[in-house]
Amino acid sequence: MPHLDVSVKITHSFYISHRKMASHHGRHVHDSYELLYLYSGERCFFINDRTFKMQAGDLCLIHPNVLHRATSEGCPECEGILLYFHERFLSPNQPLHELFSIDDIYVTLPVYERTVVEELFQKMLHEYKTREPGYTLNLQGLTLQLLALLGRWLKKHQAEDIHFPSPMHQKISEIARYINHHYQEDLSLESLAHRFYISPSYLSKIFKRVTNFTLIEYLNNVRVKEAKRLLLETEKKVVEIAEEVGFGSITHFGRVFKEITGHPPAYYRKLKKHHGNVDIR
Repeated sequence: MPHLDVSVKITHSFYISHRKMASHHGRHVHDSYELLYLYSGERCFFINDRTFKMQAGDLCLIHPNVLHRATSEGCPECEGILLYFHERFLSPNQPLHELFSIDDIYVTLPVYERTVVEELFQKMLHEYKTREPGYTLNLQGLTLQLLALLGRWLKKHQAEDIHFPSPMHQKISEIARYINHHYQEDLSLESLAHRFYISPSYLSKIFKRVTNFTLIEYLNNVRVKEAKRLLLETEKKVVEIAEEVGFGSITHFGRVFKEITGHPPAYYRKLKKHHGNVDIR
């Protein structure tokens, strides 16, 4: 097994690390794929609108621009591989969305596949440590080999339904799904609590416990994610986009947008002008 705290950051499009993890990630939407594999311990994730509890031997692949966050609820410290890679790091001849047609992948690997996957990760980390000529090409090849193995495994095995850890998790999933489809509306803690027959104080408490987001924080992230897409893919004015995604004030929109993305809305509009329509799949 590789040593801890080994990491590689070749470009902005690739990063790998073997580490112990005890707290959640800072960022929860990014334009790269994120892959997490656990050697030991447990890890709870809230992805899009579902809760996943990972254990040793589990692998999770999250697509770009999917809202997610690791939570600490009932999950002790874990150890595993964290891998980020952008589609541009790999061959443009194999668009990854054609290989993986679902938004997120969560699998429990059998012993044989687990051994193969762990060997691939060890080779990736070794390439960084040695940095011999051609190591970037080798890392690209190893990443593609890992994805091909995962894609073939998924094709052979129908994904099992993931059961909710509790009725509370199922209720929060329903609320998150409702927000994902109605973020343009004038949503509030009180209105959502009334719709789902929960007291506002209890909704606020359990939403934070299950997702590691406050309800308003989650709503704002959903709105900003859609606003970013519209800035990159349409010609709509910023004020129109702000209104379309549910912000009543352009000033409030700009402040929240920058807090979440690290950039003002104009930054993404400039990206569009320089590069044309940008696919943020």
